[in-house]
Amino acid sequence: MKIDETSTTLLQQFKDHHRIVIVSPLHNFNVTSRLKDYMDNILIARETFKYTETGSVGLMVDDYKILFLQASGSIYTNDDRYSKMDFSYNYLKQMFEEIMGFSRLGIVRAQGTALLSESEIMMEAKQMLNYEWDLFV
Repeated sequence: MKIDETSTTLLQQFKDHHRIVIVSPLHNFNVTSRLKDYMDNILIARETFKYTETGSVGLMVDDYKILFLQASGSIYTNDDRYSKMDFSYNYLKQMFEEIMGFSRLGIVRAQGTALLSESEIMMEAKQMLNYEWDLFV
């Protein structure tokens, strides 16, 4: 089965690396369908988490970390109505940290691409990257 082989390969590749970088835009306030498909291939019971009598427990607990690089047209960190609509970060944080047991999911945002100049966006993103990188390595 080609699907089974691909899924097994993706899962093993994922489990073999303790530092993972995901690059994806914010798409309709959430992850892209391609990223959701990837998540469905790595979020596997008895492989990356397990069920117990008291709830699920992560199995990726050996200092695994994720750095999520995300671009968006609007700004989602101004503590306004848009902050609550960024489902992608909350979804990924819960899946990686709470379900799979990762040590950390950091985020670097290149946000406001429909509103700000490229230099403003990149200056802020570089500052976030410098901070997050120290926690990632």
